[in-house]
Amino acid sequence: MQNVEMRWQDVGISNNFIFIHVLQNKSLASKFLKLITHIEIVDIDTPKPEKYFDSFIDAKSIKSDIYISDKNIYNIECQVKNEKKDPLNLRQRFIHSTLSVNSLDKGKKYEKLQNNFVIFICKYDYFNCGFPVYEFNNKKCEKHENIELNDLTHTIILNSTYKYKDGVDPDLLGFLDYFNGSEPKSEIAKETSDEVQRVKSKNTIKEQFMNLSMMIRDAEVNAYDDGYNSGFDSGSKNTKIEIVKNMLNDNKSIDEIMKYTHLTESEIHNIRLSMQQ
Repeated sequence: MQNVEMRWQDVGISNNFIFIHVLQNKSLASKFLKLITHIEIVDIDTPKPEKYFDSFIDAKSIKSDIYISDKNIYNIECQVKNEKKDPLNLRQRFIHSTLSVNSLDKGKKYEKLQNNFVIFICKYDYFNCGFPVYEFNNKKCEKHENIELNDLTHTIILNSTYKYKDGVDPDLLGFLDYFNGSEPKSEIAKETSDEVQRVKSKNTIKEQFMNLSMMIRDAEVNAYDDGYNSGFDSGSKNTKIEIVKNMLNDNKSIDEIMKYTHLTESEIHNIRLSMQQ
């Protein structure tokens, strides 16, 4: 418990749990989006944390750390580790397609599709080129640059470990420095830091963090014991299963389990059935 308490004291904006709570602040989220997209943000809906989207039955789903909409759709992800098994270039493609499927009701015309912004805030340089911002859109024709496709998809990958900063807003650079562990110096970094402290001052949020950390720790210990004899791969696969079992035994709701484990409702249902056998 003492180690979990120490972790709570040290945890900051790059922690996914804290990030999700901080970006639910509507005013801060609006300023953040304006700074990144250069779009005048008038009135966004309340940011939705850990929103799940399915494309088709039995198909892979996506989880948005923060989902925001106005006349556009914004999907924001906090990415601390470079997961090579889950490359961002292919992940953003799937996110765009799933967001599009979920935003267009049956019978609606394609003209109703909105601008989709998929934004990754990374604590590493995905392209190893040293730039703080990598922005992509599917517009230009390869052989005729004056012809634009303009499919309304935009992908922005931020790199908090940047080397070069020419042409990038100092306020955004200040946020990236803060995300990477530096003291907040720019306006939005200071505002984000204040919101982090406000979030961490809430006992209910601290309790959620402590409970989740303890469940993860217990599950990892069990998974390690299982994996010691059968191989660590199987042990790591068992980690989330153990977390779900612990949460089910504690009578946690399906929505809460989905929120903390990133598993789908059907996956949790299957684990529950296995416990009854």
